[in-house]
Amino acid sequence: MSLYHYPLCSLNLRFESLLLEEQTASQEISAFDRKLESWMSIPRATHLKPIEAAAPAMGGPSKLASSSMPPAVMAFEVKEG
Repeated sequence: MSLYHYPLCSLNLRFESLLLEEQTASQEISAFDRKLESWMSIPRATHLKPIEAAAPAMGGPSKLASSSMPPAVMAFEVKEG
């Protein structure tokens, strides 16, 4: 069916609907862009934990890491932890 078969008021409503969808999409993209820019402004040191700080929270060295470590290193890890 071509556009010539639609009544003019129907085309007007469809056009207004598309304009509203475009405006909504534009607002959502702008909000997302602001969110990304706010994330980029946060210094990396504030939202990433160093591995050393995360290890005690995770229960110390993993079993996989401890099985591949020499005994002297494991003894040091146990003393420090």
